[in-house]
Amino acid sequence: MTEQAATAGRAADAVQRLDDQPDSDVRVGEVCPEGEGAVDDSLGDAHRFAAMFREHDAVMLLIDPVTGQIVDANPAAAEFYGYSLNDLRSMTITQINMMPAAEVAELMAQAKSRTRGHFVFPHRLASGEVRRVDVHTTPIRDGQPLLFSIIIDIEDRVRAEEELARVSAYSRSLIEASLDPLVTISADGVITDVNVATESVTGVQRQALIGSDFAGYFTDPDRARAGYQQAFSQGSVTGFPLAIRHVEGTVTDVLYNATVYCDARGNIAGVFAAARDITEQKRAQAELAVQSQRLAAGEELLRAVLDGSGDAVIRFAPDGSIEYVNLQVERNSGIPLERWIGKTFAELGYGDSAASWNAHNRQVFDTGIPLTFEFEIDDAGGHRWYETKVTPEVDADGSVSHVIQTSRDITDRVRAEAELRSSRGQLEQAQRIAHVGSWTLDCASNHVTWSEELFLMQGLDPGSPVPDYTEHSRLFTPASWLELSTELAKTRETGTPYELELEMVRPDGSHGWMLARGEAMRDSAGTIVALQGVAVDITARRITSDLLRAQATHDPLTGLANRVALQDEILRAVSGGRRAGRAVAVLMMDLDRFKVVNDTLGHATGDELLVAAAARLMKLVRAGDMVARLGGDEFVVVMRDLDDPTEAAVAAGRLVEDFRAPFTTGDRELFATASVGVAITTGDVQAGDLLREADTAMYAAKAAGRDRMSMFNEDLRTVVTTRLAIEADLRHALERGQLAVWYQPEIDLTSGSVLALEALLRWHHPDGTVWSADRFVDVCEETGLILDIGDWVLRQVCGQAAAWAALRPGRPVTVRVNLSALQLAETGLLEAIDGALCASGLDPALLCVEITETALLRRTTTVTANLAGIHDSGISLAIDDFGTGYASLTYLNQYPVDVLKIDRSFVNDITSPDHDLDHSLVAGIIGLARILDIAVIAEGVEHSAQAAYLRQMGCPSAQGWLYSKAVSAEDVTALLDHVYPHL
Repeated sequence: MTEQAATAGRAADAVQRLDDQPDSDVRVGEVCPEGEGAVDDSLGDAHRFAAMFREHDAVMLLIDPVTGQIVDANPAAAEFYGYSLNDLRSMTITQINMMPAAEVAELMAQAKSRTRGHFVFPHRLASGEVRRVDVHTTPIRDGQPLLFSIIIDIEDRVRAEEELARVSAYSRSLIEASLDPLVTISADGVITDVNVATESVTGVQRQALIGSDFAGYFTDPDRARAGYQQAFSQGSVTGFPLAIRHVEGTVTDVLYNATVYCDARGNIAGVFAAARDITEQKRAQAELAVQSQRLAAGEELLRAVLDGSGDAVIRFAPDGSIEYVNLQVERNSGIPLERWIGKTFAELGYGDSAASWNAHNRQVFDTGIPLTFEFEIDDAGGHRWYETKVTPEVDADGSVSHVIQTSRDITDRVRAEAELRSSRGQLEQAQRIAHVGSWTLDCASNHVTWSEELFLMQGLDPGSPVPDYTEHSRLFTPASWLELSTELAKTRETGTPYELELEMVRPDGSHGWMLARGEAMRDSAGTIVALQGVAVDITARRITSDLLRAQATHDPLTGLANRVALQDEILRAVSGGRRAGRAVAVLMMDLDRFKVVNDTLGHATGDELLVAAAARLMKLVRAGDMVARLGGDEFVVVMRDLDDPTEAAVAAGRLVEDFRAPFTTGDRELFATASVGVAITTGDVQAGDLLREADTAMYAAKAAGRDRMSMFNEDLRTVVTTRLAIEADLRHALERGQLAVWYQPEIDLTSGSVLALEALLRWHHPDGTVWSADRFVDVCEETGLILDIGDWVLRQVCGQAAAWAALRPGRPVTVRVNLSALQLAETGLLEAIDGALCASGLDPALLCVEITETALLRRTTTVTANLAGIHDSGISLAIDDFGTGYASLTYLNQYPVDVLKIDRSFVNDITSPDHDLDHSLVAGIIGLARILDIAVIAEGVEHSAQAAYLRQMGCPSAQGWLYSKAVSAEDVTALLDHVYPHL
């Protein structure tokens, strides 16, 4: 904690002590006269605060929350802002705060009402500099309501944090933009980080990769570890060949490059490794082994050149003399290195060739533009071909000081190309293998370039212009174009790289697939200046993959999923349902008397019937359900994410009903009813058990006479039946006058008088008993009946509360009514409340609505508007069951809460010495409510010891059976004037 922050904390404590004396009129700048006798505690606090305000180096201001006038400032404030104290006292806060005046006024109002006390503002100093500051504000009284603000300069810290975040994001973007898998590995061989390319090549998500043994993802783990050890012993390893195995079984050949990295103490902490995919390259080499031996050698030489070991490099001065050559020049020419330095080509005896080479050098000296040319020559290695690139070396003033010739021996490539031309078919095959296109987009000009292969890949003439936006969109299916255009826009805006598999639509109507990767290019300032990407034609791979996948997971006759796919789906559904708390159902269906069709009409007709049954079944299920054929005439339906298990029973009944209709095959009608067994997940049921349970239930349906459905779990059948009965009875409860509102009093723990009444719904059930709401309210909410019932309760409560207010003028009692989350999310809620208030004439101040914490989790626009409307109408808001939800402290700051009701679970064992935590939680809630000026009520008080303990802790009121259970409105009238003793 900084000294300034510590000072702010001590100042806040002093302000709190001063604020606890609401009638103090001591000026902050005044000092009590000495020797005038004892001074009361409020004056003592005021003097201590005045001394702290004047002497501390923390920046402090006193502000009028209404006008924004700076009433007082301490010397530290004058030093920070660069104004004199008199100047500051003549200013308003809006002359310092850079935010709009209206917004500053709104925030001062929040601070004055204690709704909010912490802010971050841009403040302007006298010098004109704007600094971001951290402001802690609390209301005090100093003869008038004032805001005491402590200002902490956080500009340097914020800038440092922003720069750190930018650098971290930039570094991470470079890693993620790489098309090569990048991995960091600890000293004990455990993966500590990966990029997205690693996820793609292994098929394993980042979370699973991190913390695992890196060698386990290679086909030869021992060889992988040997390369890792070589990197450790030598500091690095380059071009180490390995093969990575994907989780689906495919293998990617890579060249493994690794370098060790050290910790802060200089000790080797692990290895940073990169893998370059050479799978396609190796495949091409294998297929062209006989015809392209020299071409493969040339490609190997090219890789060596890119690694810096095979290019001949010569540096020339403007007069044509040579200043530097590398060892490869000596190897190529047979002339020792020392003879090259200071000489020209002519002096070295290259004759006619020297004139041509010098001309190329002079062109680059004059224009500053690099160029490339090829030549052939007889040197130490015989007759050779070279590709030479001449590059300018530019000084700081922009002038070309030297040129550098980089020559690459392309003899093997030239000879290989000559040999390949003799076999045109082999050459075309090699070209098709690559199928890699590339493109760039200049963000400033929006100029796009395509490589020739990209034109060919999309079925276009390479000589035609690059397609515009509309033409480009027609080269993909709508779904793929939407995906591509979305990712392109995101990459252009944020620099996020992408990798997509896209379906192409070529101009001739043929379809294909490409693997597209794209990334952003940034300048030295980190600004995105261009996009670039590559595309690979994966049509053949995609077709093969889709075909193999379909053959492995689908029934060849009906096209439905087979047993393998079914088992995987059940496993996923059960696992997902367990996490989401939702049920999964398996429906096993068997065609009744199918064997008769097969035996009498033949297997061909039987197959036609199976195909027709599969088609009908697919039309009957939900969009996300899986339909599979196990074999013979057995079909299975997997239903995911069931909120209500009865959905499975309803679906099974629908299948049975629809399969009673005949099937038409050829010129005949066939009848094949269905027997369906249903199993639903319960507890920790396993996927295999679910299929067996459905099978058992299906045979029970057959044993009961076929053409019907059977549920495996009889207990579930009972629950479903009971729930349906409750729903049916509830739909008539209002019209039959079976519902009633009872009331339970809330008691002032100090006076024993009745403070308020909570309205509680009761149902005079047809069975002759009275049901409390917890037995049926969930059905009300799930069916939507709660909306009509809730409106009825509001009208009843408002009418009854108005009647009590008329009977007891001057002694009104507040009535609290519960709102469900469904009501709170209704757009017509405020109209319903206004209607009930108007019809009854009830003062809105006598009505309080209670909602649970979970109802606030649905932060929709409607919920926020409804809460604001309730508050604006003068109706108070109570949070029921406080402490059992998910966002208590958050919504206390966001919503106008007036009352907290401590949940009974915290009160039950509050007097037990073994439940100190409950005691602490209740004490904390009471203290929090007192600080926020929110009323608090303890629910579930059933024993006098609980009441005494709560009273001792400072809890102002309570509710529970100790005082009264919920009673009818008639019985409440007798309780209103009752005074409960301190039980």
